[in-house]
Amino acid sequence: MPNNIPHAPAPEESVDLGTYVRVLRRRIRPIAGVALLVFGLALGYSYLQTPLYTASTQVLVQPPAISPFQASARPETLVSMETERRIVASAQVARLARQRMDSSESLSDLLGHVSVEVVPDSLILDIGFTDPSAGRVAPGADAFAAAYLEYKGDLAGRSLDETREGILQQIEDLRERVDEQIRIMATSEVRSARWLTARTVRN
Repeated sequence: MPNNIPHAPAPEESVDLGTYVRVLRRRIRPIAGVALLVFGLALGYSYLQTPLYTASTQVLVQPPAISPFQASARPETLVSMETERRIVASAQVARLARQRMDSSESLSDLLGHVSVEVVPDSLILDIGFTDPSAGRVAPGADAFAAAYLEYKGDLAGRSLDETREGILQQIEDLRERVDEQIRIMATSEVRSARWLTARTVRN
């Protein structure tokens, strides 16, 4: 005889969609609150950030004077652009720039505004100046560029003076040597060994 007793339904192993909706409704407010809090903090942080402005100027580096033997050398082989970059960011140049800017900042603080990059495959330095004041950045970049050129000009001038003094000293030494040989010739018997040696040296 067939068994017509109904079987009890098996327990559901999965949670239906309604359960998810009820859980989500209970938690929507905390989730939304956290999202709003994060958004508010990010917005407030952006407002608290001080805006920074940057201006830059470019300077062409002049290679040093070359001798006739270096006439065929390429200009970029006669100068170290890394050295020139470091000169721009040196305390000596910063001191000159500070005078031009009429600034009271310390040299280290002033250099904190400065960035120097070498334009690839060139003899050009890109000098940047960053500051919260938009009206200060362009004069700052120009001041460092002018200070660099002034410093390099002073170095070139001193080098030229030293070279000129060296040449003048060599001329003076040669003149004294010639005068000495003339005195020897005047006090020696003509065509004697001493006289002939003095004449050779004089000539």
